[in-house]
Amino acid sequence: MRVVAQAGSLAEARRMLEDIDVAIVDLDLPDGSGVDLVGELRAANPNGMVLVLTASIVRLHLARAVEAGPDESFERLRWAILGGLNAARRTVRICTPYFLPDAGLISELSAAALRGVEIDILLPQESDLPHVHWAATHQLWQVLERGCRVWQRPGVFDHSKLMLVDAEWALFGSVNWDARSLRLNFELNVEAYCRELGGQLERLVLQRRAEARPVTLADVDARSLPVKLRDGVARLFAPLL
Repeated sequence: MRVVAQAGSLAEARRMLEDIDVAIVDLDLPDGSGVDLVGELRAANPNGMVLVLTASIVRLHLARAVEAGPDESFERLRWAILGGLNAARRTVRICTPYFLPDAGLISELSAAALRGVEIDILLPQESDLPHVHWAATHQLWQVLERGCRVWQRPGVFDHSKLMLVDAEWALFGSVNWDARSLRLNFELNVEAYCRELGGQLERLVLQRRAEARPVTLADVDARSLPVKLRDGVARLFAPLL
């Protein structure tokens, strides 16, 4: 699976067309080629989608839909997540209603945090599936211990699913951070590389983070023994949740 990158020139953009499902074109490109490029994109990829903008973005932005399921596209979104974590240099923001990553994802999160990447994981304070919330709490120590920051946001249950890397690369759609979603379900996400969109999403995530409560390793360790046992039993069923 090829990760989409932002084209630095029209020639580069044309070379990237063959694997692009969505293209966002600025009609105000400095050389006036925006309108012609829209036609080229539609002709080169008739099954794709071309979104036309008129704001002065002065760049061509590319995105694509990424599907995954228990068939020929098995674990495609999981590999996209792993690729994003591996490429991160400054920040990773994750918003998800269910956080039950497998050992590989936990290792990649930990590796990114240990090399200095600022990782924020935003979760709802209350879940619509209590047993999933219990299982998630049981394994939070694995990311907290390596320097990831976990936040719980109160209020209405937030079902948003977003991963943002360096405020430039975004992955959003239907997939959750759990085995059922990443391995068993049919899911569809959009992968986009766009500084303008990334900046807007970064501001949105930081606003939500400001409304959230940090969860520390001390908080996880302070759970009573009955609660730890309950959460541990729930975690045993994580591959099925």
